[in-house]
Amino acid sequence: MAPLRAMTRPEYEAWLAQAIVAYAADKAASGQWSAADSVELSTKEHAQLLPQGLSTPDNYLYSVVDERDQSVGMLWFAVKTKFNALSPTCTTSRSSRSIAAEAMPTRRW
Repeated sequence: MAPLRAMTRPEYEAWLAQAIVAYAADKAASGQWSAADSVELSTKEHAQLLPQGLSTPDNYLYSVVDERDQSVGMLWFAVKTKFNALSPTCTTSRSSRSIAAEAMPTRRW
Protein backbone atom coordinates (compact mmCIF):
# COMPACT_ATOMS: atom_id res chain seq x y z
CA MET A 1 0.00 0.00 0.00
CA ALA A 2 1.36 3.44 -0.92
CA PRO A 3 1.15 5.88 2.02
CA LEU A 4 0.32 9.56 1.74
CA ARG A 5 1.95 12.52 3.43
CA ALA A 6 1.30 16.23 3.21
CA MET A 7 2.90 17.72 0.11
CA THR A 8 5.91 19.92 0.86
CA ARG A 9 6.29 23.40 -0.64
CA PRO A 10 9.08 22.29 -3.05
CA GLU A 11 6.94 19.33 -4.16
CA TYR A 12 3.96 21.65 -4.64
CA GLU A 13 5.97 24.12 -6.70
CA ALA A 14 7.37 21.34 -8.91
CA TRP A 15 3.92 19.76 -9.31
CA LEU A 16 2.23 23.09 -10.10
CA ALA A 17 4.76 23.96 -12.81
CA GLN A 18 4.24 20.64 -14.60
CA ALA A 19 0.47 20.59 -13.95
CA ILE A 20 0.01 23.99 -15.61
CA VAL A 21 1.88 22.86 -18.72
CA ALA A 22 0.15 19.45 -18.87
CA TYR A 23 -3.33 20.94 -18.43
CA ALA A 24 -2.59 23.59 -21.06
CA ALA A 25 -1.45 20.90 -23.49
CA ASP A 26 -4.60 18.83 -22.87
CA LYS A 27 -6.88 21.82 -23.42
CA ALA A 28 -5.02 22.85 -26.60
CA ALA A 29 -5.02 19.29 -27.95
CA SER A 30 -8.78 19.02 -27.39
CA GLY A 31 -9.36 22.29 -29.24
CA GLN A 32 -10.87 24.00 -26.19
CA TRP A 33 -8.04 26.55 -26.01
CA SER A 34 -5.63 27.86 -28.59
CA ALA A 35 -2.04 26.71 -28.17
CA ALA A 36 -0.94 30.34 -27.96
CA ASP A 37 -3.24 31.09 -24.99
CA SER A 38 -3.23 27.72 -23.24
CA VAL A 39 -0.44 28.24 -20.68
CA GLU A 40 -1.81 31.62 -19.62
CA LEU A 41 -5.33 30.21 -19.27
CA SER A 42 -4.08 27.17 -17.37
CA THR A 43 -2.10 29.40 -15.01
CA LYS A 44 -5.22 31.50 -14.33
CA GLU A 45 -7.39 28.43 -13.76
CA HIS A 46 -4.91 26.90 -11.30
CA ALA A 47 -4.69 30.27 -9.50
CA GLN A 48 -8.49 30.31 -9.18
CA LEU A 49 -8.62 26.73 -7.89
CA LEU A 50 -5.69 27.14 -5.47
CA PRO A 51 -5.54 30.88 -4.67
CA GLN A 52 -3.59 30.24 -1.46
CA GLY A 53 -1.48 27.39 -2.81
CA LEU A 54 -1.04 24.61 -0.26
CA SER A 55 -3.01 26.69 2.26
CA THR A 56 -6.17 26.97 0.14
CA PRO A 57 -9.09 26.06 2.40
CA ASP A 58 -10.86 22.77 1.70
CA ASN A 59 -8.12 21.63 -0.71
CA TYR A 60 -5.77 18.84 0.24
CA LEU A 61 -2.57 18.00 -1.61
CA TYR A 62 -0.68 14.86 -0.70
CA SER A 63 2.44 13.15 -1.95
CA VAL A 64 2.18 9.43 -2.49
CA VAL A 65 5.45 8.05 -1.15
CA ASP A 66 7.40 4.84 -1.48
CA GLU A 67 9.15 2.89 1.28
CA ARG A 68 12.03 5.46 1.25
CA ASP A 69 9.58 8.37 1.71
CA GLN A 70 10.30 9.47 -1.88
CA SER A 71 7.39 11.01 -3.74
CA VAL A 72 6.12 8.71 -6.51
CA GLY A 73 2.92 10.60 -7.24
CA MET A 74 0.42 13.03 -5.82
CA LEU A 75 -3.22 13.34 -4.93
CA TRP A 76 -5.20 16.56 -4.83
CA PHE A 77 -8.75 16.67 -3.64
CA ALA A 78 -11.15 19.41 -2.73
CA VAL A 79 -14.07 19.20 -0.35
CA LYS A 80 -17.04 20.94 -1.90
CA THR A 81 -20.60 19.70 -1.63
CA LYS A 82 -19.18 16.31 -2.60
CA PHE A 83 -15.74 14.73 -2.78
CA ASN A 84 -13.68 15.54 -5.90
CA ALA A 85 -10.37 13.81 -6.61
CA LEU A 86 -8.89 16.44 -8.90
CA SER A 87 -5.45 15.35 -9.89
CA PRO A 88 -4.04 11.96 -8.99
CA THR A 89 -0.71 11.69 -10.78
CA CYS A 90 2.18 9.29 -10.83
CA THR A 91 5.87 9.99 -11.35
CA THR A 92 6.92 6.37 -11.79
CA SER A 93 6.34 3.76 -14.48
CA ARG A 94 3.26 2.57 -12.59
CA SER A 95 -0.07 4.02 -13.66
CA SER A 96 -1.76 6.87 -11.83
CA ARG A 97 -4.79 4.65 -11.39
CA SER A 98 -2.81 1.96 -9.56
CA ILE A 99 -1.07 4.53 -7.35
CA ALA A 100 -4.39 6.22 -6.52
CA ALA A 101 -6.05 2.86 -5.83
CA GLU A 102 -3.28 2.00 -3.39
CA ALA A 103 -3.22 5.42 -1.75
CA MET A 104 -6.94 6.11 -1.32
CA PRO A 105 -7.70 3.26 1.14
CA THR A 106 -5.01 4.56 3.52
CA ARG A 107 -7.15 7.57 4.42
CA ARG A 108 -10.39 7.59 6.36
CA TRP A 109 -12.43 10.57 5.24
